Parts: sequence; structure tokens; C-alpha cells
Amino acid sequence: MSQPDLLFAHRLAMELGHADVEAMLATLTTSQIVRWRAYFEIEPFGFPARERRFTTLATICGQGRVPDSAIRYQRPAGSASRYMTRRQIIDLARRQYGQ
Repeated sequence: MSQPDLLFAHRLAMELGHADVEAMLATLTTSQIVRWRAYFEIEPFGFPARERRFTTLATICGQGRVPDSAIRYQRPAGSASRYMTRRQIIDLARRQYGQ
């Protein structure tokens, strides 16, 4: 098994909750592995994908080193101003979701 295939097999095992990668591979058909691989190419899973999503979310929320005043979000059409500040986005979310 090549290095990329082995890495994929371990990520798939982790995603499916299998501790024994070889045992998992023995239970899957070639067709199932091919479909999982195709899915992985479209929607990656595993630590690197989660890390990218978390980093994006943290940046959007203004965590890290991005000053609050530098973050602007597009307002819906018909709003008085074109942009919303981070604080306005948080307030809007709290009103909509009751938190």
C-alpha cells in the first residue's frame, strides 16, 4: 500500500471508529473503498480538514489577531449600511437563536 493510500486508510478508520485498520479494510469491498475515496476527494475528513475548518471559523469570528474593527460582513439587501460589524453579527445571532 502506498503512503497516500495508507494515510487515507487510517483517516477512514478513524472516521468510522475502527481501531484496527487492517480489519476494517478486510470488511470493506473494493467498491466501498473506491466510493469512500471519491467522497474524501470531494469532502475531506480527518484532522487536517477539521483544522482548516476551525481556522476559518476562528478567523471569521475575529479570534486570533484580527482586530474587531477590521472585520466586516456583508449586510442583507435593503439594510441602511452595506456592512455589519462583528458585534452586530453576534447580536443578530443571539436574537435569532435566543442566546
